[in-house]
Amino acid sequence: MVASMVCFAGTFWFLKDEVSVWNPAIWILCMGFIKNIYDLAACIRRHRKHRMKTSHSGRVMDGSVHDKTTSGASTESDDDDSDSASPSKPRREVLTLSPQQETQILTLADTAMDKVWELGISDDGWTSEQSTMEDVKLHSRDHKPVRIFKCETVIDLSAEELFDVLHGQFEQSSSWNVTAAENKIIKVLDETTDVVHLVTAPALGGMVTSRDFINTRKWRRQGGGFLIGSTCAGKNLLKTEKGITRGENGPTGFIILPHDSSPDKCRFIWVMNCDIKGYFPSSVIRKGTLSEMLCFVRNLRRHLAVIRGSASD
Repeated sequence: MVASMVCFAGTFWFLKDEVSVWNPAIWILCMGFIKNIYDLAACIRRHRKHRMKTSHSGRVMDGSVHDKTTSGASTESDDDDSDSASPSKPRREVLTLSPQQETQILTLADTAMDKVWELGISDDGWTSEQSTMEDVKLHSRDHKPVRIFKCETVIDLSAEELFDVLHGQFEQSSSWNVTAAENKIIKVLDETTDVVHLVTAPALGGMVTSRDFINTRKWRRQGGGFLIGSTCAGKNLLKTEKGITRGENGPTGFIILPHDSSPDKCRFIWVMNCDIKGYFPSSVIRKGTLSEMLCFVRNLRRHLAVIRGSASD
């Protein structure tokens, strides 16, 4: 929480000379900073109250704790049995769609695939962006309602293996991708297309709260490799959870192509078209998105290194 307050203050200091005091982003930052102060004070009050209650409870129970040891153990055992007997939660949330909705989503998925391929392969219209990783190229281009970004690099894994990591192991990817809180398949439409629900982790120290997205997800073989494409399947297909803002993706996805020099490497191209909603300066969105793409590549490589290490043991 303290880190979040520092982040709000730092962001405000960074933007104070770039935007007008009447810009909504400035007021959002101020309100976020004030809310953090309030939350910190409330947390301190709860902590003090809990300490007082614990201290009082300890004095009352001190004389009788030995008499209750046996019964306490019995109760604990009963609780364990109760937990083990309770039915497990379903692995996936069921999404019910009408035949008309399914047809519409399949059409959206096909259109998004073509657009992702067009954007990923073409160099026209892209502006080079500064990258802190020498072997990762970053680009962006104007688009409405949001700017589109592209990341290109080489991954030390075959195209087939990387496809399995990014598509086949999709629901486990939040274990290594720190920008994702949860990834779930909520509806399978056919052998190459499904509907997924993604929840992001808070960003910029909490200044950007968690977002969620309901996307199509489709794959096909193309260019000797694989294409994985997504786009918004419909904002209202699932109810939004409290504290999470519903974002919207345009055509977004991964292009995974064989490498010219080695079968154990592949070209990785990522096109991101993401509207997180909310009032944020374009400079903040730009820097945040580029940072997220670099973070993703860095964590993907770390994850692959762990897999290789486990395989060699």
